[in-house]
Amino acid sequence: MHIYFIAIAAGLAYYFTSRLIWGYLAMHNFVFDFLIENILPWNKIVFYGLIYVFDLVINIALAYPFALIFLRLPNSKRWQLLGGIVLVLFIYEYRLVFSDLDLLRFFLGSPQALAGMLTMIGILPLTVWLASTQRDTNKRNQ
Repeated sequence: MHIYFIAIAAGLAYYFTSRLIWGYLAMHNFVFDFLIENILPWNKIVFYGLIYVFDLVINIALAYPFALIFLRLPNSKRWQLLGGIVLVLFIYEYRLVFSDLDLLRFFLGSPQALAGMLTMIGILPLTVWLASTQRDTNKRNQ
């Protein structure tokens, strides 16, 4: 029973922490300002590619401490719990999109919105996997 509590607490803590930090970064992100001033006028595709890579790196950094918590869960339950948490958080995050047909059409027609959805679904499992491979590599090198 405590395994489920740990998984739910870690998932919720990750979600609200990442939203809080992204809220701050939206206002105080010098990298984004630099890219708007220097890259966007030059090439829109490169701009969006760099923004996505930057966002991916930040998301991995934000998810890493919570991935370490998920690594403490038993192997047999880890991926099931992680999948359940990600699914619940995805439904919560995009609940308004799923309830409004016009907004859903917009999201399905926007590459940036779809990339955001895929990132939201995949970032925590990706980070758990990266942390587990790093841990396995460290064990082999000792």
